[in-house]
Amino acid sequence: MNNSLVYIMSPTHVISSIAAIKTLHPDDLPAVTFLAHWPGVGTEVVEQIGTLVSRISSGFPFVKNVITMSSDEKAALSPNGDLAGTILALKRRTGDRYHEIYYAHDIEGGMFNLLCASFPKAKRICFGDGLGNVYQKHVHLGFLFPDAFASEATDEKKTGPLRKTVERLGRLGLFRKTNLTLKDIEAKQFSPHIAVLILPIDQSGYFLRGVDLIVPEKALVLDIVRTCISAAEDLSQYIDNLLTTHHNRGKYVLLTDNIAEGNFIEFDTEIKMYCTMLKEHCRPESVIFLKSHPGETLPRNEAIKQQLSGPFQIEELDTRFKRYPIEMWEPLVINSEVICLSYPVLSLKYLYEVDVIQPMDDVFVEKWFPEWTWASYKNAATLYMEPLKRLAEWDGRSVLWSGSIAQG
Repeated sequence: MNNSLVYIMSPTHVISSIAAIKTLHPDDLPAVTFLAHWPGVGTEVVEQIGTLVSRISSGFPFVKNVITMSSDEKAALSPNGDLAGTILALKRRTGDRYHEIYYAHDIEGGMFNLLCASFPKAKRICFGDGLGNVYQKHVHLGFLFPDAFASEATDEKKTGPLRKTVERLGRLGLFRKTNLTLKDIEAKQFSPHIAVLILPIDQSGYFLRGVDLIVPEKALVLDIVRTCISAAEDLSQYIDNLLTTHHNRGKYVLLTDNIAEGNFIEFDTEIKMYCTMLKEHCRPESVIFLKSHPGETLPRNEAIKQQLSGPFQIEELDTRFKRYPIEMWEPLVINSEVICLSYPVLSLKYLYEVDVIQPMDDVFVEKWFPEWTWASYKNAATLYMEPLKRLAEWDGRSVLWSGSIAQG
């Protein structure tokens, strides 16, 4: 039996990675270990993610183990900072034999590179962010920092600003603790051997060149999602109670993002933005459920409630369930109108034929966001709105949408 290691940063990755595993191994499933690690966060949050990952994957008996590792634990793998010692310490935590490494993307604190260095013979399988977004690191970050990421840095003149940007993002992680240099990190690109993507979206237009692409069947994906839902009985009961309590009212679900936490917008401006959206799109006397982003730390819901009292009933969804992916809230999303600025506009349409209210376009971005973020947020909207336009005619096998950033 093969052993597979799956690097999980978000509970949504459970769905995508299991779809990849079951697609590649329909008759002979490997023994799977999940490694839950969210770069930059502490033990408490990572353990919460690990508990949720264990729970929603409990219906898949081939998932044998869930390991959590905080950023501090990762940095402490080798106090002397040598790569060989770090690899040895990692293998003590994870096990030392894996035939496959599954991952979403490599725009994180270095865990993926460490896994590749630790298991050099393992096949690398990308399942994408969300349900299938794939990125080129320098392109993805280049929307925010075009001077630093205009091209892949290979000389000292270019790595200087790159170094400052990476430090600003807090993304050096392990590599600040090892004998690897920034040049070493940038020179070592671990491309996937296979990409197994539910909704294949290639941001740059060349990530998937030369990479075998496999698309899971939609029926398989839906079965995985509903197996995850079945494992969360208290969430299902909570949703049933919400629908019973508000059965005779119009219902909306606002999915908030943690934009201000990333310093991409002023907090007061973000609150004004959401309140304006709700006033424009929600009918008076309706109930509006606020589903917080799992990375939220600012008092966003309280601020929205204070500014939007009157014609609406505002209810914050129970924080016990804030880390559950919206794709697992099926009865609520199909009986409400969903409002968001991000990826669920595509995933909920794909899974449940739910038409999400998504008001972000170029005009919206320029109205609410600082100019230095415009290119990034306009591209972000492209990554779900353009695939959404193509979804109905998509053949279910090829790339759903491919950018042209790096072409020409």
